[in-house]
Amino acid sequence: MLPFKYQKPVIRSLSAQKKLSLWQEKLQIVLQQNWDEITKNKIVILINKLNLELYDYSGTEQQTEEWQNFVADWENDMLSNNRIDSVEFIVHFCTLMTFEELDLRLNHADSIDLTWLEGYQDITDTFIGGGGSASSPSDCECRYDIYCSILGGADCASGGCSVTSDGCGIVGMSKCKGLCPENSNYSNFLTGSQY
Repeated sequence: MLPFKYQKPVIRSLSAQKKLSLWQEKLQIVLQQNWDEITKNKIVILINKLNLELYDYSGTEQQTEEWQNFVADWENDMLSNNRIDSVEFIVHFCTLMTFEELDLRLNHADSIDLTWLEGYQDITDTFIGGGGSASSPSDCECRYDIYCSILGGADCASGGCSVTSDGCGIVGMSKCKGLCPENSNYSNFLTGSQY
């Protein structure tokens, strides 16, 4: 189980087909939860919208705009009609993490062995263009404030990073626009530094 900060660069490096497969598998797991029929149908609609063109960016501008409009409406419906709370929403639809992983990280962090990650910074630098510098900032890591604040952090702060074309939002297909604050609990959670 990689710290989150390293999961995004690894996922971004995957082929479009692999990203599609991972999200389809994750949403099938989510679909098996105890949902009412309306919410199950909404999840099925999301699953059916996923396609290879979405992940390899081969769709037309019109298809991209249709996806963005669909996602905005779908997210609004899921959150505003009390189908799901915002933490569940983020975990289920905006990360490949499960609630079991969240529980493990929050309540049993000392049981996670990260010693095998020795030297992992070198691997991550390859994916995100280094840790960032004044001339080449690192990739942004968040889109929503709740994403940073789930674990007691602060809001997703814009600026100071390179906006990415994907990796955030629903099924990882929205731009990441900001960074979680460096000194927050969430930042430690992302990097695995509390272990």
